[in-house]
Amino acid sequence: DNKELLRTSLIRGRFMEQLAGEIGDSNNKTAYFVTGTFSEIDNILSRDMDDALEELALHVDVKDALLGVQNPIRKMLDKVILFETNSEWKTDENTPETLTADLVMEKYIAALGWVLESGYN
Repeated sequence: DNKELLRTSLIRGRFMEQLAGEIGDSNNKTAYFVTGTFSEIDNILSRDMDDALEELALHVDVKDALLGVQNPIRKMLDKVILFETNSEWKTDENTPETLTADLVMEKYIAALGWVLESGYN
């Protein structure tokens, strides 16, 4: 269902944008938002991600992240998708200490609220 995919994408984008601010990458918050928001574009359009991104003027870091290149944005996207799947925040040696499980849950709930408040439900 495209409506559900769009909702998921918006939540993911907002969630990633908020987490970028928490890890001190505020200058790239838009890139995190766009990556999260476009992370289901291949499924929404029923096309390969390469094809879906071909005509979009996206920053190289965003395109790389969406295509699976392990840059900081992609690493965050992978963590966010895993969190959505099992509601558990996985940390590793590359996870900033500021991203505690409680903070991550707070930001996720805020992202859900943002999408609902925007009227997209």
